[in-house]
Amino acid sequence: MATCWPDRWGVPRQPGLVPDAWATLTLAPEVPTQALDGIAGFSHLWLVFGFHRVTDVRWTVRPPRLGGERVGVFASRSPHRPNGLGLSLVALDAVDGRCLRLRGHDLVDGTPVYDIKPYLPYAEARPDARGGFAAEAPAPVPVRWAPGVRASLPVELAELIAQTVAADPRQGRLDWATLRVRVGDRDVHASVDGEGPGLCIDAVVPWDGGSR
Repeated sequence: MATCWPDRWGVPRQPGLVPDAWATLTLAPEVPTQALDGIAGFSHLWLVFGFHRVTDVRWTVRPPRLGGERVGVFASRSPHRPNGLGLSLVALDAVDGRCLRLRGHDLVDGTPVYDIKPYLPYAEARPDARGGFAAEAPAPVPVRWAPGVRASLPVELAELIAQTVAADPRQGRLDWATLRVRVGDRDVHASVDGEGPGLCIDAVVPWDGGSR
């Protein structure tokens, strides 16, 4: 699976928080294209995937929105799970031969996908469901661009970068004054905005291939 986030630091906590996040899912060679027959009739899909970059299991975790309070791993969406499996709801943009063009995901580049299932609104949309400590979607962080930075970027890339930063890659680490995330082949530098409550995108430069 190819996605817009080469490493985990830019990946949002849940699907749908970065609507323009793109991904291309290609069938394994042994899977016939007939497996995709009829899938274009669905607007959204469930992906069953593996947390391939996570190496440890944690039976209790600290969700970012609880400010350090611990809950059991099964009461969370933490990647540190005993079976290493995740579930993501994504928008289907197009079917292109053996490839699915997807949007709104929360997956790092190279994520293995084990199964694809259509999302069925009549069976799976539950507006009266309880959301526990995550009853509401997190509010996006206000984002400001440093002078001249956005003007040098293609419109679609600039919007994707802004949405990624607005989803707050600090993941609850509010003591961070600066951060860097990779979006596609760009290295994004941001900092706590001295002029407001959000984050300022200070620079967007080509990634040089080195470590963060």
